[in-house]
Amino acid sequence: MGAVFAGHWLRAGATHDAPTIVAFLLAAPLGEELLFRGAIFELSERAFGHGGWAPVIVSTVFFSLHHLQLHQFQPTPAALAQLAFTVPMGLVFGRIRQLTSSVSPAFVVHVLTNLPGVVGS
Repeated sequence: MGAVFAGHWLRAGATHDAPTIVAFLLAAPLGEELLFRGAIFELSERAFGHGGWAPVIVSTVFFSLHHLQLHQFQPTPAALAQLAFTVPMGLVFGRIRQLTSSVSPAFVVHVLTNLPGVVGS
């Protein structure tokens, strides 16, 4: 379970035990989608209006910053690689949320995005 808190998902064997797999594959994406594409997205829509890119961008910024905490907010190569992945994925998840008005489809895509981290480890 230490990988959940330290962000060492890609370390060999980090996602082999059942609690870590459940956390990585289901719990973390669910929590992230409810927070970033749920609460933060909706607050951004209230502040900036529906239909524009502002809610997508705001939720993406917070989503990406959240993942930087796994690297103690240090601009290491691993942290920059994390940003190179989380920024585009945040935009995709946010746009899905915007087009469907639901966090459920973004959650499914998020789970599918995390799946190779379990299968490939």
